[in-house]
Amino acid sequence: MDSTALEQLLADPSGIEEIEKRISTFNVFEATGAVRRELRHSDFIGFLFDPSETHGFGDAFYKIFCDRTCIGVSHSPVVVVSREWEHIDILVRDKVNNLVIVIENKIDTSEHSDQLQRYRAVIERTYPDCELHYFYLTKAGDEPSDDVWRVISYADIRELIESLSESTSGDVSTVLSHYARMIERHFMPNNEIATLCRKIYSKHKRAIDLIIEHRPAGGEDIYDKILELIRQNTALDLDGTVGIHSVYFATKEWDAIPGMMTSTGWTKSGRVLLFGVDPVY
Repeated sequence: MDSTALEQLLADPSGIEEIEKRISTFNVFEATGAVRRELRHSDFIGFLFDPSETHGFGDAFYKIFCDRTCIGVSHSPVVVVSREWEHIDILVRDKVNNLVIVIENKIDTSEHSDQLQRYRAVIERTYPDCELHYFYLTKAGDEPSDDVWRVISYADIRELIESLSESTSGDVSTVLSHYARMIERHFMPNNEIATLCRKIYSKHKRAIDLIIEHRPAGGEDIYDKILELIRQNTALDLDGTVGIHSVYFATKEWDAIPGMMTSTGWTKSGRVLLFGVDPVY
């Protein structure tokens, strides 16, 4: 039965080939490992807000953001952008229109320790005479603990970038396109790739579950290399392993130090101190 399910999957590879085709295109943000790095996203969004940066479209992103979020900008803005001021991810100040926009950005983490309330208190104390706007940016538009903060998702950021890219060209347009595509691939659960994945899984569930069950655990090469290095070093002693990934070893010279060896120790060798290498999943 299992072999039949696998044969059916192999006989109908068109869906998998389509997914591979869609995800195999080069993307600079994926290539540089920025997808899950919260600081890099904040850097890039702050870069787009800042009219003084090298993107060449001035305050266009700021104006589009204000327009989409119903923030009134009556005069030609003078925008200053700060990153990590008082630990706030993105702070945008429009000196002419007396506006302050605060963005707290979360990728794979969540708010903690009354974070949003503390940031709001700092802003209100620092800019008491400004019109203040707070935005809680997450992948899926999660609800903030402080209802003064407005919800915004990365899908919203993608729409802003697509609007902006219509008026740009060259390298800047390419980078904006890469960022929008990266958001769609990784932060939007209902994109075309996700829909295709669910369709294939529904059709070939048994085969795919079997493949997942027998996928390589990973780390074997590193495990073997660590064992080899320990065994080659005469000053070290392999004390034990757990499974096929965790390795524990000791420095032989330390065995002679009083108190370092005991018959009631937590290790089989009696050592009270070991070095360990464990996998991180």
